[in-house]
Amino acid sequence: MGMNFMKAFGERLRQVAPARAEGHGRQAPAAGRQSEGEELSEGGRELVKVLKSQDELLDTILREQDKMHRDVKQRKWDSLQKSMSQMRTLSDSFVALDRQREALAGDNRGIYFEPGVEPVFASVRSKLTRSKIENDALRSYVSATKDFISGIIDECYAGGGMCYGQNGRMVSSEVDSVLINTEF
Repeated sequence: MGMNFMKAFGERLRQVAPARAEGHGRQAPAAGRQSEGEELSEGGRELVKVLKSQDELLDTILREQDKMHRDVKQRKWDSLQKSMSQMRTLSDSFVALDRQREALAGDNRGIYFEPGVEPVFASVRSKLTRSKIENDALRSYVSATKDFISGIIDECYAGGGMCYGQNGRMVSSEVDSVLINTEF
């Protein structure tokens, strides 16, 4: 979705929020829009089905992201590999659903603001934002940990890995291997 669409969605939410607050959660339909009692169009019904599938899939993705975060912190690498594989599958499924959603909506961005579509769409957007935040947090944690470990290794071998033999001569100027004890 483009930035223009996101701006339009944000503007629409700002318009709807005050009206809902005044009407205690009830909003009169705008001109040309359907009331709550009217049926959604066929495209609208199909769109809601796809959005609900995305919403449920995002719940699964968020749970898997949480599991991945725990696996990284607890250093459960086998479990992390399985979770990463599962996330690839879930992501592929989400992309397929997103293509369906885009095909159903076409150029009609107003369909997202229909009363039956808007709450589901807002839930999907909210979960996508949460997923992005979780990804950024995990990426930041892994990056900070990597930098910390790199700093320790650099400090241990600050002399460039110089080793001296019995005669005081430099034996090797490169570190061939480093063994790190992972047992605490």
